[in-house]
Amino acid sequence: VRWMRTRISQTAVKGIPRTDFGVVQDITQQREAIRAQVDQLSLLQNITARVPGVVFQGRVPVKGWGNFQYVSDTVRDLMGLDPEQLYQDGRALFTRVHPDDRLDMGQSIWESTTRRTLWRQMFRVNHPVKGLRWCSAEGLPQLQPDGSVLWHGYVHDVTESRQAAHALERQHRMLEAVRQAQ
Repeated sequence: VRWMRTRISQTAVKGIPRTDFGVVQDITQQREAIRAQVDQLSLLQNITARVPGVVFQGRVPVKGWGNFQYVSDTVRDLMGLDPEQLYQDGRALFTRVHPDDRLDMGQSIWESTTRRTLWRQMFRVNHPVKGLRWCSAEGLPQLQPDGSVLWHGYVHDVTESRQAAHALERQHRMLEAVRQAQ
């Protein structure tokens, strides 16, 4: 099977009989390339839908704010954001980051971007339904030929482990207080 694109038109020049003319173009390779891209995107979406966190690719231009090229749909559950919001403007992420964590997070991203080093960060998210959540993130920056930086990374919810660690720490403090009292 071959895919073809056709275009037909007519000439309308005074004194010349009306003539039909057309172009037939084989677009089979173009259709196959588009289908391969659709299949790859579908594979990526199927894989990331089963990962218990947010997989992302973002771009930071030489000047200005960046945006996300890809964000798995799990960002809806983790942060209460639609991927489309982050595709338009990466700053939408910071609307969910706890105000006390924004500056530190921004500085750590900037340092990782300029040094091209692995970025790791713990921060709190104000989820519109779930309330305060703790997230752990890491990403790897790659310098692009145009000077922008491409990021690949992962963010996941660590609220339960943070709460368990906090409860364990509280229990150790109580046991230490009892030990000292004895």
